[in-house]
Amino acid sequence: MQQLLAGDDPRAAEAFDLYGFTLVNQTGAMVAVLEGDDAERTANAAGQPRISTAGSRVPVRVIPTDEEPAIARHSLRLLDLVCG
Repeated sequence: MQQLLAGDDPRAAEAFDLYGFTLVNQTGAMVAVLEGDDAERTANAAGQPRISTAGSRVPVRVIPTDEEPAIARHSLRLLDLVCG
């Protein structure tokens, strides 16, 4: 993302704005469906730390994860189903 914004393509800023809008829009939709944000697990979805302050309306929780093993397990399971 930093390389994209550092470049000279004027469409980069527009793409970044659209990405941010979509991220906020989808996160809001998930919170609405879940009827709250008690266990909102997308707080760090974009890979950027977010910090809440005492005045924040929504508390932010950063849950460290190691997603690679889960992705590998699911990929192997799918390959086994497809390739048998």
